[in-house]
Amino acid sequence: LDAGSRADLKALPAEEGFACLEVSIQEYLDSLEIRIRREDPHHHRIQHLVKDAVTRLWPHCLLEVTGSWAAGLALPQSTLDLLVSLPLLDLRRHSEGNTENGLLTPIHEDGIEEAETEQLDFRPDAGPPSEQLSAQLAQESWVDPETLRVSSVGTITVLSFTTLPEDVADRPRKVEIQLEDSNRTAYRTETMIATFLSTFPQAKPLTLILKQWLAERNYGTPQSGGLCSYALFLMVVGILQQQQFDTIAAALLGFLSCFGKHFDPREHGLSTARGPWLQRRSPQSWPPPRPEYLEQGLCATLSEFSFLSRKVAVTGQEAHRFDPLWVEDPQNPANNVGRNCFRVRQIQRSFAQAADALTAASATAWSLSSILGSGHDALKETYREDE
Repeated sequence: LDAGSRADLKALPAEEGFACLEVSIQEYLDSLEIRIRREDPHHHRIQHLVKDAVTRLWPHCLLEVTGSWAAGLALPQSTLDLLVSLPLLDLRRHSEGNTENGLLTPIHEDGIEEAETEQLDFRPDAGPPSEQLSAQLAQESWVDPETLRVSSVGTITVLSFTTLPEDVADRPRKVEIQLEDSNRTAYRTETMIATFLSTFPQAKPLTLILKQWLAERNYGTPQSGGLCSYALFLMVVGILQQQQFDTIAAALLGFLSCFGKHFDPREHGLSTARGPWLQRRSPQSWPPPRPEYLEQGLCATLSEFSFLSRKVAVTGQEAHRFDPLWVEDPQNPANNVGRNCFRVRQIQRSFAQAADALTAASATAWSLSSILGSGHDALKETYREDE
């Protein structure tokens, strides 16, 4: 943390206030764990239904949970992310509009094809796999066909939809299915997140609390200028890389104070791979990625990191100068995961207000209830239901 953030923490009546806030945080996390477990049967059912639909198209495909639910960073209302791995298929050719079938070339020996096309899952004449899957899901009784959407980012194709409730007591659930790209980006990102969570134990509870806080204020949707979950997680890790905290309560106040009162997104960006603050206009000051991250494969290659530095140095332009917030993706340094957060100044003001709200009461009254509304109400409801 910078000097201002450290001064903010030192000015607080730490012992009693942090102790009360820590108890409140633990109660919230305990209730959240109960609510997450209640989602398990619904998610298992959705996975089974998706697997059944997908294997009717591609019998040898693999389906696995990814994203926040796989990492343990999900809220009860979080989207269920699923990854479909298609064998013998190069999705890049389809994302670039190539009309080739994308299959591995059959081996010809003495006029005999060793790999018969009809034995493969993918049928090129049926269109891109995203279109095939979308058409298949539109016929399923448990899918709301009006919510089906297909989007692409580079080589990654994502199909999203909402499920229809099983009964009056059930609720719709959002699902996103990612068709795996050939670079295994999702797998590498999951490995990196798991390593960060292991290295920084406070990252998980801090991320969960802040995700709920963002969701209650409609700040957690990048499509409306909010902060995406991946960017939030990297910001949390950035704080923990720079400063050690004795408690989750201290880490929460440190985060809110740093990003709410002292961080200037016009001057600096954040990089967990390099460490963590980068001056936008001074690429010569950017350190290389940490050697241990390179050795463990937790970030992109050294050449990929140096490319952006050289580009900024040559052009004289600041990095991502038109983006309101710069949060570098360790897996792809050219990708700014904060580029859509055009409400960053509004979010920062709310961070600062939340830090003040947590410490406004007497030390014995510090509680998450001062910043969490529906999340804290759900905590009380959870305990009532379990009595």
